[in-house]
Parts: sequence; C-alpha cells; structure tokens
Amino acid sequence: MSNPSIAFVGAGNMAASLIGGLRAQGVAASAIRASEPGDEQRARLQQEHGIATFADNAEAIKGADLIVAINTDPDAKIFEFAHLGVVADALTVLPALSDAFARRLRAPALAS
Repeated sequence: MSNPSIAFVGAGNMAASLIGGLRAQGVAASAIRASEPGDEQRARLQQEHGIATFADNAEAIKGADLIVAINTDPDAKIFEFAHLGVVADALTVLPALSDAFARRLRAPALAS
C-alpha cells in the first residue's frame, strides 16, 4: 500500500516512539492520527510530529487503513477493531512491533 493512513489508539511513549520512527522514514504527518486522553501528550505529539490527535478513539480511527492499539488492558474493546495490538512493556515489544509495521506497510493491501 503506497500511502496508508495509520491510526494509533493509545498514544503514550510507545506510540510516540513509533510515530517518530515512521516520520523519520518519510511517512507524511497527514497519514498519521492518534487518540490519547491526556491533553499534554496530545499537544506534545502535535508539536513534535505534526500529526492530528484526538481525545476520542472513534475520531482517530475514522477512515484509517491501519489501526494500531496500544493498551495495558488485554481485554480493551479496541483490540476487536485493531489490525495490530500491543499489550506489553515498550522495551520488549518495540523491536517486534517495528518489524510488524515494516511487513504491513510493504503489503499490497491491508487485510480487514
């Protein structure tokens, strides 16, 4: 997929790191959206990465080609909709998640 839109649900430190990596690899800010309940974290993401952020998960995922859920609760409802989900410590999961992103972004089309 050439220019997929990516939505992060749960945009704490792990998502911020992934977003920074995507931006560094040339993914346009307009292709990345994130939801985060914290006003300060949303403002930080907007300032540092130029992405659209939302307090409402539904707004963030609207029209997204790839939904990435990051939540400490393995039973969180968002995992029913996410293409990629993370319930783990950031230091142990970031390498594997980076690999998963690379595979998904190289795929000709994202599976539903």
